[in-house]
Amino acid sequence: MVEQTQYIPDQETFDRLQKELLTLIGEKKSLQGRYEQLMKKVMVLDEVRQPIMEKLSEQVATGVVKLFMSEKVMEGKNRKILQKQEEYQENSIRMRNRIAELLQTID
Repeated sequence: MVEQTQYIPDQETFDRLQKELLTLIGEKKSLQGRYEQLMKKVMVLDEVRQPIMEKLSEQVATGVVKLFMSEKVMEGKNRKILQKQEEYQENSIRMRNRIAELLQTID
């Protein structure tokens, strides 16, 4: 069996270690207080961030819907333009044919 010996520091070492321990305890309390302050700030920021994110989500969704709707409107306008072009071409062909008929009847 190993014999245990107890270390008893001299007064100077004891005072130095006690001072270091008190310093470490103070630092721990200071860090703990700083941590709690930061956590409070995080909670406040989270409370502020949440409505902003919801609003941004709404705006993005609204923007997407508007973009989709404007795309549909443009598709409709393009369809109408193409339809008008076709009508113009048909009318133009009819007019040419009619002019050709009239010219043949004159001859």
